[in-house]
Amino acid sequence: MGLNKSKYDAASRFVDLNKVGCVSSYFIGGLSSGDGLRNFLYQILLGCELLVRLRKEPVTTSYTGVMTDSTSALLVLGSMWMSYVTFNGPSNPNAKDSANSYTFISRVSKSQSEALIRFAEALEWPFMDEARNTIETAYSDLVARRIPWNADMWDWLFNLMLPGKIYRHKIMACLVYSSPTVRSLNAAPFYDNGLITKGVSYWPKRTVLGRVLGGLKDIKSVCGWIGPAPAPTGDVTGWVRLSAREVTMPVPVKSNTGQSALNDLGYDENSSMDRYTFLESLLNPDEWVTMSPPGRPETDTRRADLKSISLTQLPVDEATRAALPNLPPETYRASLVFDINGVSVTYTLYTNPVFVAAQPCVGSHIIHKKEGERYLKNTIQVRDLKTANPNPNDVVVIDALGPGEDAVARAWCAERGRCAIVRRGNECCFTCAACLAIGRKGLGFNVIIMSRA
Repeated sequence: MGLNKSKYDAASRFVDLNKVGCVSSYFIGGLSSGDGLRNFLYQILLGCELLVRLRKEPVTTSYTGVMTDSTSALLVLGSMWMSYVTFNGPSNPNAKDSANSYTFISRVSKSQSEALIRFAEALEWPFMDEARNTIETAYSDLVARRIPWNADMWDWLFNLMLPGKIYRHKIMACLVYSSPTVRSLNAAPFYDNGLITKGVSYWPKRTVLGRVLGGLKDIKSVCGWIGPAPAPTGDVTGWVRLSAREVTMPVPVKSNTGQSALNDLGYDENSSMDRYTFLESLLNPDEWVTMSPPGRPETDTRRADLKSISLTQLPVDEATRAALPNLPPETYRASLVFDINGVSVTYTLYTNPVFVAAQPCVGSHIIHKKEGERYLKNTIQVRDLKTANPNPNDVVVIDALGPGEDAVARAWCAERGRCAIVRRGNECCFTCAACLAIGRKGLGFNVIIMSRA
């Protein structure tokens, strides 16, 4: 509560660490001195003390309305500071407020350098040799100022980064900085920027291309990045920002208006079936079965191959340009061209849907025969997706069991604005996948993508 009160009593004393781009700029490089440095170190000290106090509190203590995003960020960074940072000073008692009078030392510089190298190797970074040469000696070179000062690199070597999009942003920014060939690109101007360089591209997994290309078998997902993917056609390089509207999320565990539990089971309440026949079917154990999902024989050769990625620059209105005076306002819409059994099909990614993995279950669970048959009746092959227009209120099962077809199914979802449940392999039974997809029992996506592991 004292930290929250300080926002109003002394608004300029402490920084909002939840919104700070580079933490190291406040204690390294001479950018902060006097009251700025003293206030920053005092703020970190308060965060460390608060963290120690909270750890001694009962686990049932509630902090609703007291714990803010800014205080949470301070606690996280305070914990990291105690674990990863040590410092000596001031070396000159008469200059105790000068940043240069302190020596800040990273306890994890070697492990952080190793982690950055492993990240580059995992994503098959095209400038691996020069990046390794820079990373191996980055800490000593930065201390001796043999290479340009870089706040992102300092944050990485001290491991002072908030989790999530900031961590994802920092690790790629450090990799770009470590590669002199592309160092001029600097850090990404936006958190959701993708990177195109030397014939390959990398995309944050929360962007539409990251989510769709994640369905390819030979793609990798490392630290929030998807790649290496083919570079888009044309001359677009560097940091790229995609444009795709968010899909409206349905309310989970909610039935459609006018839809009853009987309709979910596949019964028409207005039909001539009498209640006794219905009850007999509902209570008959033989009517509750283990439903087999769509399958394919081993000899089936149907497949889909990604041929190209295209980016179309969208017009920039003056309002957007005025709102981003110091940032690039250009955005691009992505399109994917697939070869599906010898036929070229293009999908334009208008939306950024959500894909939820069907979690493994133990054994196979039963479902009423009529309900399962109703779901399987709307099975669509990947080759027929382009011309398919299923009712959003009906459950759709997409047979994407062929190589590369998972990505096509995801591209269709991005074009049509549909979220989907992705069932890979046989670890999740069809019943559980269907229950997760429908509105009455699950998320209400009404789309199930069946793909191979």
